[in-house]
Amino acid sequence: MSPGTGERVVALALVGWAIAGCGSEMTFPPAPKPPAPGEAVVDTEGSAAGPLRTPLFEIDPRDPAARPYFVETLARPSHPLASTTPQSLTAQSVIDTSRVEARDAAGELALFEAKIGEGERAALPLAPKGDECFTAIAHGGLGVMELDVFIVAGSDGDPKFLAEDEKSGPVAVAGGRAQCPPSQPSCGPVCVSEALESAPGLRVEVVVRRGRGPVVVGVARRPQAIVSAAAVASSPLPSSSSSAPAPSSARPPSRSPVPSRPAEPPPR
Repeated sequence: MSPGTGERVVALALVGWAIAGCGSEMTFPPAPKPPAPGEAVVDTEGSAAGPLRTPLFEIDPRDPAARPYFVETLARPSHPLASTTPQSLTAQSVIDTSRVEARDAAGELALFEAKIGEGERAALPLAPKGDECFTAIAHGGLGVMELDVFIVAGSDGDPKFLAEDEKSGPVAVAGGRAQCPPSQPSCGPVCVSEALESAPGLRVEVVVRRGRGPVVVGVARRPQAIVSAAAVASSPLPSSSSSAPAPSSARPPSRSPVPSRPAEPPPR
C-alpha cells in the first residue's frame, strides 16, 4: 500500500458514515392536506382568511389608473397610426386575438402600426358607414410593457368613453367579446351610427404607460346586423326539459306477456 492510501480510505469511510448518519436522522413533515374549494383558510394566528377562491367576475378587472393616465396625455399631440401588413409576429398576434375577441368580423380586420414612447399616445379616426360595430385590439412589440386602448368620441377636452381596456400588460382590447362578465352589460363591440350624436370624433386611442416600442392595432368593423345575429346565435338553447312530452299515440303499443311454460319434473 502506497503512503497516504490508508489515510484516504479512513477519510472516505468517515464521510460515508457521516452521510449515512445524516440520512437516518432526516425527517420530512407530512404534506398538508389541500383545502376543499371554497373552504376558509386559517392563518397562523387563527383568524379566518376568507374563501380560497373568489368566484369568477366578482372582482372588477379594470385598471383604475388607465383612464386618468389617458386623460393626462390628451394635453399632448398624438402619433398617427399608419396602415401596415400582417408580416410581423406582433401583427400575427393581433390577428389571433381577433379570432376570439371579434370572431363575428369574418376577417374584416384592418391593421395599423406606430412607434410610441412611454407617456405617449396614438389615435386613429373612425368613420362609421351606416350602423357599424367596432372592436379595437392593440399588441405591444419589443420594449412595450404596459399599454391601454380606448374607443372614445367627442373632443379631447370632453371625451366620451365607449369602450376601454380591461386588463394590464402589453395586450389590450376594447369592445371585445371574450371577457364579458354578466355585471357589465355594455361590454362587447361598440355599435354606433353616423346619424348618432356619439359618432362625431369617434376614434381609437392607444396609450403606452410603461416602455416604448412598436404597437400594432387591429380594428374590426362589421354591420350591426351581423353582431346582433351573432349574439342571438351564441345565446343558450332552451333545455330539453321544457319540451312537451311525446303524445301517447306515438308510443309503441305494449306487448302482452308471454305465458311461461310449467316446470318439468326432474328425471327419475
